[in-house]
Amino acid sequence: MFLFVNLFDFDKEYALASVEELLPDVPVPLARLATLVKMKLDANRPKEREDVENLKLIYGENFEG
Repeated sequence: MFLFVNLFDFDKEYALASVEELLPDVPVPLARLATLVKMKLDANRPKEREDVENLKLIYGENFEG
């Protein structure tokens, strides 16, 4: 059984997402760093917490999280 909870305003985040082309003519919207960090912290799984620590190393302690 899956429980889906609306943790953030998808439409707002989609509108604010940056768009990168991973391949020619293949645009991919990317969540903002703050949103990514919030989703990972809300998931509260060991791997997600590890990811947040790695993001701190990459972006510094003052990243948008």
